[in-house]
Amino acid sequence: MTGPPTILYNGLIRTLDPSRPTVSALQIEAGRIVAIGDLETLPGARAAGARFMDLGGRCAIPGLTDGHAHMDREGLKRLWPSLDNVGSIGELKELLAREDARLPAGGWLVTMPLGRGPDYAGDPACHLREERLPTRADLDDVCSNRPVLIRAPWGYWRSAADDSPLISICNSAALAASGLDDRATAPTGVVFERDLNGRLTGVIREKGPIPVAETVLLARASRISDAMRRKALDHSMSAYLRAGVTCAFEGHGASPELLGLYRDADEAKRLRVRVRLVVGPSWGDPPPDDMAGALASWYGWARRRGFGNDLLRIAGLYGVQGGGERDRLLAGQRPYSGWAGYTHESSMPPELFREFAMEAARQGFRLATLFATHLDLFAEVDRRHPIGDLRWVIGHVGRLTDAQTKTMRDLGMGATLHTNRSIADIGPEEATRLGPEACSDIVPTRRLVEAGVPFALSSDNHPVGLFGPIAHCVTRRAADGALVAPDQALSREEALEAAAIGGAWLTFEEDHRGSLQIGKLADIAILDADPLTCAEETLPNIEADCVILGGEVVLENSDMRIEAQCSGRRSETPVYRSMDQSALDLAYDQRAWARNAQSIIDWYASASDAARARLPVRVDIPYGDHPLERFDLYPAASRDAGPRACLIYVHGGAWKLLSKRESGFFAEAMTEAGVSVAALDFGKRPETPLSVMVERVARAIDWISTNAADLGFGESPLILCGHSSGAHIAAAAAGSNWRALGRRRSPIAGALFASGPYDLVPVVLSARGRYLDLDPEEVVRLSARAGVHRIRHPVSLAVGGRESPEFIRQTQEFYAALKAAQAPVHMIEAPEVDHFEISQSLADPEGSLFAEVMHLLESDAWALESSVQP
Repeated sequence: MTGPPTILYNGLIRTLDPSRPTVSALQIEAGRIVAIGDLETLPGARAAGARFMDLGGRCAIPGLTDGHAHMDREGLKRLWPSLDNVGSIGELKELLAREDARLPAGGWLVTMPLGRGPDYAGDPACHLREERLPTRADLDDVCSNRPVLIRAPWGYWRSAADDSPLISICNSAALAASGLDDRATAPTGVVFERDLNGRLTGVIREKGPIPVAETVLLARASRISDAMRRKALDHSMSAYLRAGVTCAFEGHGASPELLGLYRDADEAKRLRVRVRLVVGPSWGDPPPDDMAGALASWYGWARRRGFGNDLLRIAGLYGVQGGGERDRLLAGQRPYSGWAGYTHESSMPPELFREFAMEAARQGFRLATLFATHLDLFAEVDRRHPIGDLRWVIGHVGRLTDAQTKTMRDLGMGATLHTNRSIADIGPEEATRLGPEACSDIVPTRRLVEAGVPFALSSDNHPVGLFGPIAHCVTRRAADGALVAPDQALSREEALEAAAIGGAWLTFEEDHRGSLQIGKLADIAILDADPLTCAEETLPNIEADCVILGGEVVLENSDMRIEAQCSGRRSETPVYRSMDQSALDLAYDQRAWARNAQSIIDWYASASDAARARLPVRVDIPYGDHPLERFDLYPAASRDAGPRACLIYVHGGAWKLLSKRESGFFAEAMTEAGVSVAALDFGKRPETPLSVMVERVARAIDWISTNAADLGFGESPLILCGHSSGAHIAAAAAGSNWRALGRRRSPIAGALFASGPYDLVPVVLSARGRYLDLDPEEVVRLSARAGVHRIRHPVSLAVGGRESPEFIRQTQEFYAALKAAQAPVHMIEAPEVDHFEISQSLADPEGSLFAEVMHLLESDAWALESSVQP
């Protein structure tokens, strides 16, 4: 028994099968694709119990393979308190004091690095108002009894051109616990900062990408435990799934810790991404005298295609020629590998590496390495022990000559490309250094295609995802926009094939994965944009709305779901009003009604970044203790009479997307008109309950009102504004019990709510209800309609004429509810705009929402004293 079929339909399904590149539907049974075509032609479409997923016009592609993933690292970044928002040593002390109070007595307090993530570039002191680093004395002020470590960044997060030192900072208790006193000597490459009296300041600097100090000298504090790795893995997998990655290849060599992590996750049935591991030998110091015996007895199980299952497979060995004092220091911590996840013994002196490669070939091991400089050795190995069917691979490829490319072809080797570094990061500098004759050697994708050398794309966890590398291969543009060897550009189809089919070749699975064809595994990423036709600037930022692995949904990042149908056809039973489930889901899926949604969402980010660059914005002002209780303030332009108002903005995003970072897109227009803008953060589903979001927005309004004079707008009126789900949250907050917050009346002078779902009953009955996760009492209490009797200030409601009819109805009925509650309310319908276009009009002085804000300010209704709440 295979169970009922699952049908994906109403989409743009890019199969990567040249004989049938696009279809609109496919059928899945027992985890594999059994039919493709149109819905009407699929044999299971009318089968009893068939399950259906409406793609809503979205693009579906084969799941991608990250060819050098380091997937496990991503979740680890969330285990320690972030210092990203720390702007002074005083703020650092406040954060440490809070963490100290939260932690049980006796343990260490460890934080993420000082500076700005995710790369922590340059000198972190430049982000502090004091323009100096904190010292042990500063940390001792708040934590004299508990060891404190501000850990150094993992150097590979940074640009390759960033040669600033890695910085760890300890308090006195941490130095003492680590056995470091004023007489301590540092290993080569590590510098202990000292004061004028020769006393350690607690600041430790070191060059190189791997922080030796924290791994070796501060080992008691900085260790990542097995429990931490397990805790972090689920977030790591989610991050890669959101990037459309369904298989992670760890070609840098897995340490025993990493092998154990994935084995345990597989046994516990927690793996949601296919994982393919290459073993990093860990044999201690000195290395084995009998290499043949060591490989046969210790790692024989990893020969050829190794062992494992569809989710976890371990095959092959990793090694490179190299090694030095730092590698020996790090290897001395075995079996611990820290952030690396790979063993440091895998860097070997030349003779040992030659013996290792020769013996690996003789015994039938797949070998993964990092450097094309080994190719002459591999050619020698191949003459004695042919490697053609073992698929040896060179990872992290940044540069290949034409001769090296041909050697790889002749040896049957493949490559994983590292465009994040070699094109986006250092590409322009490399092109200048190599000159016009040799710059085409930089990630030579066109040359690899023409030579027939298989290759995959990789992220190296910097950052997560392959759509950035796909964009690099297509545009050949570095992060600064410079072209890097444009003659090596690929088409979008070729780049996508490298990420999908090339990745499947890398793991010996091209017959099972990499394209959507009958008989192959149903590994499918359903995207928020089509990578073959979207705008060039959108391509690197594509994310998956849903991911299917072996026929099962493993990531739901939107309102999409698979519905079981007992009758063999779509249910027509009404769920809400006259709408069945499919119609109700569609009614609350605004992307289905606005095909320009993603381009406008991308515009939010780019326009907000431009505003932050041009305006004197104050970022991360706290209105509460939680890290998410922050807002950015764009002060109004100077006026003789002072600011006209402050507009408090509550962003949309279906309660689960966006942030204040994308909420400054209209700030230039507003501040020029004399209106300050406060863009709020308040959390997202599923991490933050909806009730907490509403409470936070109410508290933010209260805090901003209380501190208006210090913020620069004194007695000026506060205008509350929200769009989409932000309109719901803002309207619910406007109807708060202000007496419970110590106020006789609301501090809001007027409000503009655009395109909101004010009644949550139909929302929770739709697909969105799955992640809102509200009980019946919350549905009533958190609906904006519940608080209309408390709203006495003027309200403007707006909705687009091209929105879902449900959103138009919601706006009309909320207008009627406010009118019945005797609130001064005004409503407009912008006839020619959709759900996302209407929000853009906030940024246009001629736009409808901008005009509504001015209407609220020009009305004298806000100046009238509001009635005391009933």
